[in-house]
Amino acid sequence: MYENKQEINGVKIITSAVNYDKRGWLKKPFNPSTLKSAGIDFVCRESFASYSQSNVLRGVHFQAPPKPSAKIVTCLAGKVTDFLIDVRTYSTTYGNTLFVDLNPGITIYIPFGVGHGFYVDQGPAILVYFTDSPYDAALDSGIHWESIYDFRNAFAMHSPITSDRDKSMIDWNQFVSPFVGVHV
Repeated sequence: MYENKQEINGVKIITSAVNYDKRGWLKKPFNPSTLKSAGIDFVCRESFASYSQSNVLRGVHFQAPPKPSAKIVTCLAGKVTDFLIDVRTYSTTYGNTLFVDLNPGITIYIPFGVGHGFYVDQGPAILVYFTDSPYDAALDSGIHWESIYDFRNAFAMHSPITSDRDKSMIDWNQFVSPFVGVHV
Protein backbone atom coordinates (compact mmCIF):
# COMPACT_ATOMS: atom_id res chain seq x y z
CA MET A 1 0.00 0.00 0.00
CA TYR A 2 1.24 3.52 -0.73
CA GLU A 3 0.24 7.11 -0.18
CA ASN A 4 1.14 10.17 -2.27
CA LYS A 5 2.22 13.07 -0.09
CA GLN A 6 0.69 16.27 -1.44
CA GLU A 7 3.05 18.51 0.53
CA ILE A 8 5.90 17.64 -1.86
CA ASN A 9 5.29 16.46 -5.43
CA GLY A 10 6.47 12.92 -6.09
CA VAL A 11 7.07 11.82 -2.50
CA LYS A 12 5.40 8.52 -1.70
CA ILE A 13 5.01 6.63 1.56
CA ILE A 14 4.97 2.85 1.21
CA THR A 15 3.61 0.63 3.95
CA SER A 16 5.49 -2.67 3.91
CA ALA A 17 4.46 -6.01 5.31
CA VAL A 18 6.56 -6.87 8.34
CA ASN A 19 6.28 -10.48 9.48
CA TYR A 20 6.75 -10.76 13.24
CA ASP A 21 7.23 -13.91 15.28
CA LYS A 22 8.98 -14.93 18.49
CA ARG A 23 12.39 -14.65 16.78
CA GLY A 24 11.91 -11.05 15.63
CA TRP A 25 10.75 -9.86 12.22
CA LEU A 26 11.33 -10.14 8.47
CA LYS A 27 10.60 -7.61 5.74
CA LYS A 28 11.61 -6.92 2.16
CA PRO A 29 13.42 -3.56 2.25
CA PHE A 30 13.43 -3.34 -1.55
CA ASN A 31 10.62 -4.84 -3.63
CA PRO A 32 10.39 -3.79 -7.30
CA SER A 33 6.82 -5.07 -7.71
CA THR A 34 5.62 -3.00 -4.74
CA LEU A 35 7.34 0.06 -6.19
CA LYS A 36 5.82 -0.57 -9.61
CA SER A 37 2.32 -0.84 -8.11
CA ALA A 38 2.94 2.56 -6.47
CA GLY A 39 3.86 4.05 -9.88
CA ILE A 40 7.56 4.26 -9.04
CA ASP A 41 9.97 3.39 -11.85
CA PHE A 42 13.20 2.82 -9.94
CA VAL A 43 16.42 1.00 -10.74
CA CYS A 44 18.72 0.66 -7.76
CA ARG A 45 22.31 1.67 -8.58
CA GLU A 46 23.71 1.76 -5.03
CA SER A 47 22.67 1.16 -1.46
CA PHE A 48 23.92 2.59 1.82
CA ALA A 49 23.20 1.96 5.48
CA SER A 50 23.55 4.25 8.49
CA TYR A 51 23.61 3.48 12.19
CA SER A 52 22.75 6.34 14.56
CA GLN A 53 22.26 6.75 18.29
CA SER A 54 19.32 8.61 19.87
CA ASN A 55 19.29 12.39 19.35
CA VAL A 56 21.37 12.24 16.14
CA LEU A 57 20.33 14.50 13.26
CA ARG A 58 21.64 13.94 9.73
CA GLY A 59 20.91 16.24 6.80
CA VAL A 60 19.65 18.05 4.82
CA HIS A 61 21.33 16.28 1.86
CA PHE A 62 20.77 15.83 -1.87
CA GLN A 63 22.81 15.06 -4.99
CA ALA A 64 22.84 17.88 -7.53
CA PRO A 65 22.57 17.75 -11.32
CA PRO A 66 23.83 16.59 -13.72
CA LYS A 67 23.53 13.30 -11.79
CA PRO A 68 20.68 13.89 -9.33
CA SER A 69 19.60 10.96 -7.24
CA ALA A 70 16.20 9.71 -6.20
CA LYS A 71 16.19 7.48 -3.15
CA ILE A 72 14.18 4.98 -1.24
CA VAL A 73 14.73 5.06 2.51
CA THR A 74 13.60 2.43 4.97
CA CYS A 75 14.16 2.01 8.69
CA LEU A 76 15.34 -1.38 9.93
CA ALA A 77 15.66 -0.55 13.63
CA GLY A 78 14.68 2.28 15.92
CA LYS A 79 12.33 5.15 15.17
CA VAL A 80 13.25 8.24 13.19
CA THR A 81 11.55 11.36 11.92
CA ASP A 82 12.44 11.86 8.28
CA PHE A 83 12.29 15.45 7.08
CA LEU A 84 12.23 16.70 3.51
CA ILE A 85 12.31 19.99 1.62
CA ASP A 86 11.55 20.46 -2.07
CA VAL A 87 14.51 22.29 -3.67
CA ARG A 88 13.27 22.04 -7.29
CA THR A 89 12.56 25.61 -8.39
CA TYR A 90 10.26 24.38 -11.18
CA SER A 91 8.11 22.39 -8.73
CA THR A 92 4.77 23.72 -7.53
CA THR A 93 5.80 22.54 -4.06
CA TYR A 94 9.22 24.32 -4.06
CA GLY A 95 10.21 25.20 -0.49
CA ASN A 96 7.56 22.96 1.08
CA THR A 97 8.61 20.72 3.94
CA LEU A 98 7.37 17.35 5.09
CA PHE A 99 7.89 15.17 8.18
CA VAL A 100 7.39 11.39 8.07
CA ASP A 101 7.85 9.00 10.99
CA LEU A 102 9.79 5.94 9.84
CA ASN A 103 9.80 2.54 11.49
CA PRO A 104 10.33 -0.96 10.08
CA GLY A 105 6.88 -0.93 8.43
CA ILE A 106 7.27 2.40 6.60
CA THR A 107 9.41 3.15 3.53
CA ILE A 108 9.64 6.50 1.75
CA TYR A 109 10.34 7.28 -1.90
CA ILE A 110 12.11 10.62 -2.36
CA PRO A 111 12.43 11.97 -5.92
CA PHE A 112 15.58 13.78 -7.02
CA GLY A 113 15.59 17.45 -6.09
CA VAL A 114 14.17 16.86 -2.63
CA GLY A 115 16.52 17.46 0.29
CA HIS A 116 16.46 14.74 2.93
CA GLY A 117 17.44 14.41 6.56
CA PHE A 118 16.36 12.55 9.65
CA TYR A 119 16.29 12.84 13.41
CA VAL A 120 16.61 9.74 15.61
CA ASP A 121 13.78 9.80 18.14
CA GLN A 122 14.57 6.37 19.55
CA GLY A 123 17.90 4.75 18.84
CA PRO A 124 19.90 3.05 17.91
CA ALA A 125 18.41 3.40 14.45
CA ILE A 126 19.47 1.66 11.26
CA LEU A 127 18.40 3.14 7.94
CA VAL A 128 18.98 1.68 4.49
CA TYR A 129 19.00 3.90 1.39
CA PHE A 130 18.61 2.72 -2.18
CA THR A 131 19.62 5.26 -4.84
CA ASP A 132 19.04 5.35 -8.58
CA SER A 133 22.34 7.12 -9.27
CA PRO A 134 25.80 6.31 -7.91
CA TYR A 135 27.14 8.62 -5.22
CA ASP A 136 29.23 11.48 -6.63
CA ALA A 137 31.17 13.43 -3.99
CA ALA A 138 31.50 16.43 -6.32
CA LEU A 139 27.70 16.70 -6.55
CA ASP A 140 26.92 15.90 -2.91
CA SER A 141 25.28 18.96 -1.41
CA GLY A 142 22.89 20.16 1.24
CA ILE A 143 21.34 22.90 3.33
CA HIS A 144 21.89 23.66 7.00
CA TRP A 145 18.88 22.10 8.74
CA GLU A 146 18.60 24.82 11.37
CA SER A 147 18.20 27.55 8.73
CA ILE A 148 14.86 26.02 7.64
CA TYR A 149 12.17 27.27 10.02
CA ASP A 150 10.11 24.07 10.20
CA PHE A 151 13.17 21.93 10.94
CA ARG A 152 14.64 24.36 13.49
CA ASN A 153 11.25 24.55 15.21
CA ALA A 154 11.00 20.75 15.39
CA PHE A 155 14.52 19.80 16.46
CA ALA A 156 16.57 22.71 17.89
CA MET A 157 15.20 22.23 21.41
CA HIS A 158 16.80 18.77 21.47
CA SER A 159 20.32 20.12 20.77
CA PRO A 160 20.86 17.21 18.37
CA ILE A 161 24.20 15.60 17.62
CA THR A 162 25.26 16.56 14.08
CA SER A 163 28.38 16.24 11.96
CA ASP A 164 30.79 19.09 11.25
CA ARG A 165 29.86 18.70 7.59
CA ASP A 166 26.16 19.23 8.30
CA LYS A 167 26.96 22.22 10.52
CA SER A 168 28.85 23.82 7.61
CA MET A 169 26.04 23.54 5.03
CA ILE A 170 24.72 26.72 3.41
CA ASP A 171 21.72 28.48 4.95
CA TRP A 172 18.35 28.22 3.19
CA ASN A 173 18.16 32.02 2.72
CA GLN A 174 21.49 31.93 0.80
CA PHE A 175 20.78 28.71 -1.09
CA VAL A 176 20.63 28.86 -4.90
CA SER A 177 19.02 25.71 -6.18
CA PRO A 178 20.78 23.76 -8.93
CA PHE A 179 17.37 22.25 -9.80
CA VAL A 180 16.28 24.89 -12.32
CA GLY A 181 14.21 23.48 -15.15
CA VAL A 182 15.84 20.11 -14.63
CA HIS A 183 13.65 17.26 -15.79
CA VAL A 184 15.69 14.06 -15.92
